[in-house]
Amino acid sequence: MRISIILLIHILLSACNNSNNDAAINNSVNQKNNSSNNDVVKEQSVHNEFLIKINELSNIDSPKFSIVVYKNNEVSQNLNIPDDLDEYLSFNRRFFTVEDVNFDGYEDFYFIDYMGMVNSSKIVYLYNPTNEKFEINEDYRSITSPHFDTNYQIVKAFNRGSASYNESENYILLDKKLTRISKTVEDQQNDAYRYIIYDGDKEVEINETLRKVKLYIAFFKTQKFNISIDLLENGKYRYASWSASKNLRNNPDLVLKNGLKKETQNEISYKFQKGEFSYLCTLYKLTNGGQLKVFQNQKEILSEKANTFIIPNELKTYIGKQNKVNLDIKNN
Repeated sequence: MRISIILLIHILLSACNNSNNDAAINNSVNQKNNSSNNDVVKEQSVHNEFLIKINELSNIDSPKFSIVVYKNNEVSQNLNIPDDLDEYLSFNRRFFTVEDVNFDGYEDFYFIDYMGMVNSSKIVYLYNPTNEKFEINEDYRSITSPHFDTNYQIVKAFNRGSASYNESENYILLDKKLTRISKTVEDQQNDAYRYIIYDGDKEVEINETLRKVKLYIAFFKTQKFNISIDLLENGKYRYASWSASKNLRNNPDLVLKNGLKKETQNEISYKFQKGEFSYLCTLYKLTNGGQLKVFQNQKEILSEKANTFIIPNELKTYIGKQNKVNLDIKNN
């Protein structure tokens, strides 16, 4: 009996010790996890965080304001301001703004350079993630009234010459350089209209009746055909085709407005239908090559390789913002 009581006490003591050890281990693990989580939060809070301070200066000489960039509460750079700014534009109408204007996922910085009754221009500083500096880019300054559309990764420009004359342009970033992909001219007074697109090599003028689109998308060039693909306001794609020997300013040989887009991991295709005929334009992502196929009652009757141009947004959607930039604006 005495031996049984001793064994029971020994078992109870062992259980208590194990429970205490488990609690100590769990507490140690939790402390490690909390420490790790705190480290992650700390890294996220300081990674690529910037504050841009803009101060209006009382001196009337140019420049009329200073721009200082702080990184993690330390001065990173003083931005150079062009000497030839519009001197009549007040500080409050500069509209200092943070926005990703080259669609690389990093916020950039700009302000109004010139502002007229309708048209305007901007001074743009692109964020360089390699050296973590903001660098002025003169190409943007040459664009009239730019608007930055991250949904399609394009820069839209609008130039109004008069009540009856205006020009609209779309730009993309091609090899990190602004490239115009389309231009529309509306001259109502002279009943003159133009539609110019980029075919991957150069700008070409095509038939002006095709200018009413939401966005120019792609150009396919085969041995026998030149094909322009546009996105219409109703969300459908339009196919316009000319024989290779025909001037693109002439009426296209075939126009279809019922196109649908299909995308897989390795290719993008646009399919159009006309009666028993279907037209399939395909871009192969790995090679950037293309192909035109024509089917009659689902039987292939034509297949041609194509040189292709397609806007970046069709290949890769916008990746989102990877840095954080705040503004601190002080005027007198």
